[in-house]
Amino acid sequence: MLRSLRHNMSRFVSLIIIVTLGAGFFVGVKVTPPSMTRTAANYFDDNNFMDLFIRCSYGLTADDVAALKRINEVEGAQGQKFADGLLLVNNSPCTDLDGSQITVRAYGVDLGKLQNYYYGADDSDYINRVTLLDGRFPTQSNQCLVDESSLSTPDQMKIGNVITIEPETGEDEDSPFAQTQFEIVGVIRTPLYISFERGYTTAGNGKLGCFVFVPNEALTSEYYSEAYVTLKNSASYDPFSTEYDEYVSSVMSDLQTVADTRCEVRRAELATTIPTVIDEATKLYNSVKTASDEQLSAAEAEIEQYRVYAENPEGAYQQAVNQFAQAYGIAESAFNGSTQQYQAAVAQYDALLQNYQNANTAKQQADSDLSAANNAVNQINGYITQVETSLASARDNVT
Repeated sequence: MLRSLRHNMSRFVSLIIIVTLGAGFFVGVKVTPPSMTRTAANYFDDNNFMDLFIRCSYGLTADDVAALKRINEVEGAQGQKFADGLLLVNNSPCTDLDGSQITVRAYGVDLGKLQNYYYGADDSDYINRVTLLDGRFPTQSNQCLVDESSLSTPDQMKIGNVITIEPETGEDEDSPFAQTQFEIVGVIRTPLYISFERGYTTAGNGKLGCFVFVPNEALTSEYYSEAYVTLKNSASYDPFSTEYDEYVSSVMSDLQTVADTRCEVRRAELATTIPTVIDEATKLYNSVKTASDEQLSAAEAEIEQYRVYAENPEGAYQQAVNQFAQAYGIAESAFNGSTQQYQAAVAQYDALLQNYQNANTAKQQADSDLSAANNAVNQINGYITQVETSLASARDNVT
């Protein structure tokens, strides 16, 4: 056998290498999935990843979220707002590979919970927590955080740049944003998106391109777009196991009971508000319809006039000439009357001016006469003074 090995050493070594590589590959395949799932599970736990995701077509209220928290197996519940729009960076549109403008989803975030988590607080109601990789957290309503992904986040979205989100709303719709411009102050990682696919939207081309986090104050909606729920014992299960799926499913019946109850409450609330909204919409419709009918009537009258012109152009021309002549005559009469009034006003002004000039001349003559009289009085006063002086001197001599 040794002789056979010596004569076939290269074949023997090749077989040993192949067996070793095969065994190593097999061990790697067997070990890697548990290691990957364990890493993912730790990441989910560290970031308080949601166990249940809830979305309602007509929105969720704070009371809805509070009702979710009251379910026995629920550890935490968080309402989440978001709004979509078209993305601009530094006032320049961002385009996708197909040339269409990129759409962006702005998630609202509670700045207080964000800061508390950063400084070590463990709030069970802060779900899908973000990890700050670069920069800082927002401190003002016009600041935002962007995703670290280089595959979905445009290269222009760097710290210090300003993004603009343009919502696609109709003329009578309110904007979902209190403001649309945000300065990028930080880069984050979030478990909210595990894959590179970002989902779909009603804005733009329908494909969601990227997402950002903005303060809740920047969104105007009174309702939450969706809600996240964590369960008390979910950490005891492998999130990729059948046992975990069964545990989550066991809570779904309680969740459905709460959903049915809350739907009845919301239906009652809407029953009181919808008639008012319908009345206001009806009034608006009637006012718009009245204005439209008036415009339509005016347009029909104008069309009828043009039709008459087209059927009898000579008669229409003569009618227009007559109308012009009539209007010209009225204008000429008004002008002549105005001319006469103007001339009468000028004559009255001249008379008043002459009276003023005469009065001014008389005043000047009176002022001159008054001055001469004053001079005469002064002379008489002087003579009187001299006489009194002479009399006083005569009395002194007699004495």
